[in-house]
Amino acid sequence: LSEISLPSTLLSIGDRTFFGCESLRNIVIPENVQVIGSEAFYLCYCLKEVVLPKSVTKVEVTAFTNCENLSKITFYNDNCIIGDNSSTIYYKATIYGGENSTAQEYSQKYNRKFVVIETEPEKPKGECGEKATWKYDESTKTLTISGSLDMSDYDYEKSPAPWTVYD
Repeated sequence: LSEISLPSTLLSIGDRTFFGCESLRNIVIPENVQVIGSEAFYLCYCLKEVVLPKSVTKVEVTAFTNCENLSKITFYNDNCIIGDNSSTIYYKATIYGGENSTAQEYSQKYNRKFVVIETEPEKPKGECGEKATWKYDESTKTLTISGSLDMSDYDYEKSPAPWTVYD
């Protein structure tokens, strides 16, 4: 088990969900996830980098304990609550987040390397019908179309679908 794909409808990653998945190297946290549970990635030795989208509001205590190869964790929610324990995030990981964010506070409290980043870039999105919308996730190269009723008609040469630029 080296890579995990999670659905965009997922709202939380429960306690100990991936506990002991020692070969896990890559995971993309979907945009709708709000909570990372306690010990969710405990002992995921091969996990190298984690990006937590703006939707993540809480990382429970010891969520990333003993992820020995975790070198980078990025927080795009400046107000994300991070479990108050020195081992919530593996001690060798560099923490990336906004200036004056809770990620920076955690880094200072537990003497971790911290890098200030800009806010999460907006994902390309728009309307594609009366009550239909689209969004494109560049990291997963996934186009999601949602809503009801009919989609708009497009003409490849005169008026192409807005997402064709991502092909």
